[in-house]
Amino acid sequence: MKQVFEQGDQKFVYDYTKLKAERIAIARRIAELHSERARNPPRSINELKMSGDHLWEAEMFSYLLTELDDDGMPVKWNPHNSPDKALAFYKDLDGIYTDALELCKSDFFVRARIVRPDALERLARIIAATQAESSESEMSEQTSGKSSSEQPTDENDSTESLS
Repeated sequence: MKQVFEQGDQKFVYDYTKLKAERIAIARRIAELHSERARNPPRSINELKMSGDHLWEAEMFSYLLTELDDDGMPVKWNPHNSPDKALAFYKDLDGIYTDALELCKSDFFVRARIVRPDALERLARIIAATQAESSESEMSEQTSGKSSSEQPTDENDSTESLS
């Protein structure tokens, strides 16, 4: 995936296939640190601001975006100032790029084999709901005195409600 972002007279591009291993590793570690912090989320806006965790996406993109020159060619990456330029660019991007940034983030997470924190949260909710249903089912079987093998398997075999 290749996505060009334009803001004022500046252009940056996300293109995973052109990123060097070091930049991928740094961006990956930023995402992993965010995921680790998500296990103990801040309880207030002040805690969030103090932790700096609200900036993790901007920090990650500062290693994923490459500046383009006036001819649309990538500017040579300089580890001393390129991340700062990309970070400033990212923070100033207009809202019209929100969807494109999400697509780039998803592309990076898939290619770098990073599990997204929101996907983990959804998975945890699904697992918890499944466990709760299983517990309710076991309790229901114990109260009715029937084992799961004695429960009717065909809807037509039972007059009891399965809900």
